[in-house]
Amino acid sequence: MSDSRNLDDLVSPGDVLMLTTTSPELAARPVTSAVVEDGLLRFLVSSGTAWVEPLTRTHDTSPSPVGLTLVERGSYLTLTGYAVAEQDAELAARLWAPAAKAFFTGPDDPDIRVLTVEVLRGEWWDTPATGVGRLVALATALVTDDESKAGSSGPVDAT
Repeated sequence: MSDSRNLDDLVSPGDVLMLTTTSPELAARPVTSAVVEDGLLRFLVSSGTAWVEPLTRTHDTSPSPVGLTLVERGSYLTLTGYAVAEQDAELAARLWAPAAKAFFTGPDDPDIRVLTVEVLRGEWWDTPATGVGRLVALATALVTDDESKAGSSGPVDAT
């Protein structure tokens, strides 16, 4: 019922996650993951968007708290961590994928920032993928008084 799962088994390059930031106010937007490695999620983002600026590290700022969510046909994931957006041409070139061409002229576009999220904790949930399946699982859990019949969940191991 509460098995831990590794972050890199739950998020893959190309997954679209909802990123919630707190500055200047609580707001969420979709971002596409570029890579998952060593408890870090990395995204290519545009310095020209207002929400990226508060995440840009300067000499006197620390990483900003963020939340991430992922929903895929009966699977749910929520993560919390700290984010920093930095200009790093070498890392941007390594993370470049053809889909990024929709937003940038190329991997050397001066507008690209690499958003790195250090994941501190998270939780996942799995339920049957279809609406009918979820209803049947919920009914079974209610009748048998066994909540494990409705699905499974557990913590995320970000290391």
